[in-house]
Amino acid sequence: MEQKSTQLRLIKMREVDRVAMDETGPNLFQMMENAGRNLAELAFEKIGEGWRNAKIVVLAGTGGNGGGGICAARHLANRPRIC
Repeated sequence: MEQKSTQLRLIKMREVDRVAMDETGPNLFQMMENAGRNLAELAFEKIGEGWRNAKIVVLAGTGGNGGGGICAARHLANRPRIC
């Protein structure tokens, strides 16, 4: 039953991505970039003031989610640090 539920969620998310790209304009790369930037911002919010000294590991797989993870890693690495 859980496998069927996972497959349905995957089908629905693919449809959400398709509608987003076809009807609202962002392409896959823009969507990955937006997801990565937002994920990095969420990480900074969750870590709080100690983000400058935090060690963060990003594990990214393949596909669009992995691309978003790589974008998040780039944003995390490029955040200006005050020395």
